[in-house]
Amino acid sequence: MSSTLIVYTIKWKGPYKEGDLPKDRNNMIYLWTGKTGPHSKKNQPCYCGVTGRGVQKRSRDKNHKKDCILKGTRRCWIGIISGGKRKVSTGYKNTAFEKSEYLVVHYLRKYKRCCSLNERKTKSPDVPVGVFNIFFKQNGEERTRRPNDILSLPHVILWNGEKIVTDEKKEA
Repeated sequence: MSSTLIVYTIKWKGPYKEGDLPKDRNNMIYLWTGKTGPHSKKNQPCYCGVTGRGVQKRSRDKNHKKDCILKGTRRCWIGIISGGKRKVSTGYKNTAFEKSEYLVVHYLRKYKRCCSLNERKTKSPDVPVGVFNIFFKQNGEERTRRPNDILSLPHVILWNGEKIVTDEKKEA
């Protein structure tokens, strides 16, 4: 396993309602939040994905996992990734997008018991990787507080190859 930690920044914008998704550029990471059943007590991250076609187009796919989230509760956060050795022109496979997705999904499923709709990419990343999450409103203004539906996503997640460390008070 490589010992060099690759760190990315994800600038999350949102939340967007399903019908208000912007016509965005390609190569994005996205996070659907909401409730997955009538007995869910609160909105939380349900599915994280990456797309090379833009989130609006990807979300229209037949049988997309977002369809498992209760309709009135669906919200989408769209992330732009920077840092590391990102090459947008070569697509999103095996790049910052996938490494970031692996880390976010692994953390949320293992330590926060959410993102239950992610059935693949649930294992730990294959290389040491870190993510800085910065949250913005739809208009681009930086948020001073995270909305409740993404409180489980910390500002910093680091995977050193053996364990996850976050900026939360209690280590994961």
